[in-house]
Amino acid sequence: MPRKTRRRRPLKKKKKGTYREKKHKYKYLRGGLGDNDYKHIKITDTFRFQDGCNQIGGGGDRTTHDNKVKEFKKYVFGSENHADLWVQILTLCREKKIPFYILTSGGKVGIIRTLQLLELDHLVDEVLCNNPNDHVNPLNTNPDQDGVLRNKFKTMNKYQIIKEIFRKCNDSGNGIFIDNDDRNVTHHELCSNVRFIHATGDNISRYKVTSEFLSFVSNLSLEYKSIFSDLPNLLYRHTNFVHTSHLLSIIDEINSGRIDIVVSDFDGTMSPWLGALPFNNEKFTKRFQTYFNVKIE
Repeated sequence: MPRKTRRRRPLKKKKKGTYREKKHKYKYLRGGLGDNDYKHIKITDTFRFQDGCNQIGGGGDRTTHDNKVKEFKKYVFGSENHADLWVQILTLCREKKIPFYILTSGGKVGIIRTLQLLELDHLVDEVLCNNPNDHVNPLNTNPDQDGVLRNKFKTMNKYQIIKEIFRKCNDSGNGIFIDNDDRNVTHHELCSNVRFIHATGDNISRYKVTSEFLSFVSNLSLEYKSIFSDLPNLLYRHTNFVHTSHLLSIIDEINSGRIDIVVSDFDGTMSPWLGALPFNNEKFTKRFQTYFNVKIE
């Protein structure tokens, strides 16, 4: 007898207009730095390391792009282990759709450029800043309320900013705010479901750290003292090398599903250095770009 074949039902066509885009719990989740870190503060390009260098006269640095990114991570985060842990935190937050914000009183422009060079700018939702200096924290040109609010951040403390960013602070969501300065717990009651974590650590002299990037910064600071006049902490104080136990505990909390929002300081917390590199300064930026062969995309 001839073999019977199974009759397949024709596939039903999807009705037009029935597709619904999946919405995240937090509407502000974008995935990487957005307009408030770029066009609204007049940053229209990206910094990326390239192989070798383009110093006048040739010769010099022959390191690869990958090696530069790896070494820059070690410098920015303080060690290879700390770099791995912070990248793990950032990656976990992105995978689990948890917004990650950097909230700093330091240099917004310097942090944005640093994230670009680290190639981690796609893992941070926004760099929030309450520094009143327009040079390091440019005015937001967005005419909408969103831009007006961010300009008001210049006069707010950190928990006031957290409250404005997370308007649903009284819902069931929970967050953490990591900062090395316990004075920033002020007004915690405004957003009590975002728990403060004091990022304590070891003070390590910069003279015990070996890095081509640190050598470059140190040498340039002697040549152009005016560049660092507004950032004396970057070179002349000890670091705050956050204990790994804090970072491992944060990773456990993220994996447990108990965290919906992560906010972190940068200077002295994510990075042990008490100041971001001054990429808002044209002289410093040009010398850095030339020495390490940075491409502007």
